[in-house]
Amino acid sequence: MRKSQWVKTIGQKLAHLLLVASVQPVVGAEEFNIKLDKTDIKWGEVFTLEIEAKNPLNRTVQGGITVSFSSNLIVTDKDWKSKIYYEGSKVFNKGHICCATTKDIMVENWYKRWPASTKKRMRLKMFVLKTGTLKIYARAAFIKSIRKKQVINFPKRSSVLDQQNYPVYVKHVLVKESPNFLRNFQLMINNSEALDSPEILNNLQRLVNNPRDKSALHFFGIEDVKKSPDYLVQLKKLINNPKIVNSPHFMFYLKRVINNPMDKEALKFFGVKLVKKHKKPARTEKAKREAVDFIENQRGGENLIALIEAEGDIFFIKPNKSHTIQLDYYGSYYSFDKTSNIVSEIAKTIVRIKPNSEYIKKVEPMTNTSYRMLIR
Repeated sequence: MRKSQWVKTIGQKLAHLLLVASVQPVVGAEEFNIKLDKTDIKWGEVFTLEIEAKNPLNRTVQGGITVSFSSNLIVTDKDWKSKIYYEGSKVFNKGHICCATTKDIMVENWYKRWPASTKKRMRLKMFVLKTGTLKIYARAAFIKSIRKKQVINFPKRSSVLDQQNYPVYVKHVLVKESPNFLRNFQLMINNSEALDSPEILNNLQRLVNNPRDKSALHFFGIEDVKKSPDYLVQLKKLINNPKIVNSPHFMFYLKRVINNPMDKEALKFFGVKLVKKHKKPARTEKAKREAVDFIENQRGGENLIALIEAEGDIFFIKPNKSHTIQLDYYGSYYSFDKTSNIVSEIAKTIVRIKPNSEYIKKVEPMTNTSYRMLIR
C-alpha cells in the first residue's frame, strides 16, 4: 500500500471514529453527577442525596433518574416528582420485556418531557435502618424511541447492575452504630414516614417478646448489647396488653412516655404506677448451684433445668428466705417453696410469663421435654 493510500485509509477510519464519538453520549460531571452531604454517619442520622443528569440528545424525550439502595431506609423528604417503590413492587425490567419485583427500596423521578441538553435533579433526605455500608445505585435513562424501545442509559456499562438489570453508578455511605436506644427509638416514632413502616411495630413486638432479640436491636441501631437495659424491661411491661397496643391513643402516649419516662398521664394510660426502686437481688453462682441441686433431685427436675438453660433468659437469684428458690425474668422476680411439687410450679409460672416460648408445647431436642409435660 502506498503511503498516500495508507494516510487516506487511516484518515477515513479516524474520521469515522470521531463521527461515532460525536453522536454517542459522553458521560462526565456535566452529564451525571451524584452528591452526598455525608458519607460517614451514625444510625438514624439524616443525610441528603442529590443526583443531577443531563439529556444528551438533541431533542426532547422521555427520561428519568432512578436510585435504589442495598439497605432498608426511610425517606424523610423528597421531590414532588419522586415515586417510591417499596419492597415487592412491580417495575419494568431492562428492555420493558417483563416485570421485575423489587427486593430493595427504589426511587424514580420520571419526566414525560425532558428537553434536549437540559438538566433534571433528584433530591432525597433519608436515614438508614441498618448499620454497615449502604450502597447507592444510581442511573439515568432516556427513551430515544418508544416504539423501538431504544433506551440510552447512564452509565452505558458497569460491573454492577441494579434490580432492573441496568448498569449503575455506585456510591457508599458508612453507617455506624448509635448505641443510644432511647434516642434512636424517639427519632423513629417522631417521624411520620417511619410510623408508616410496619417493620417498626414488628420489631418493637419482637423486643417486647424478647428484649435481647439481636435482630430487632439491630433494627433500632444497637449492635452490641451485653445485657437487656432497664428501659426495654419497662417497654415490655408497657406493651404487653393487647388492648393498649390496639388503642387509637397508643402511639400518642408512647411518644409522650419516650420523650418523658416520668409523664404521669402517659404512664396512667399504660397502667404503670411509679414506685420507689429497690435494690436488685443478686444473681450468684452459689444461688444457682443450690437451686439446681435441689430441683434436679425432684421428678423432672433435670429436664426443667435443661429447658431453662436452653432459653437463657431466666436466672436464679439469691432468695430472701433459705427455704425458697427465686427466679429473675427481665427484672420480675418469682419465689417458689422448696417442695416436691416445685418443678410443676416453676413450669406453670414460665408458661404464664413466657406465652411465646417455643418450648411450651414443642419439645426441646436434647431432653425431648416441654414445659407442658412437666406440669402435674
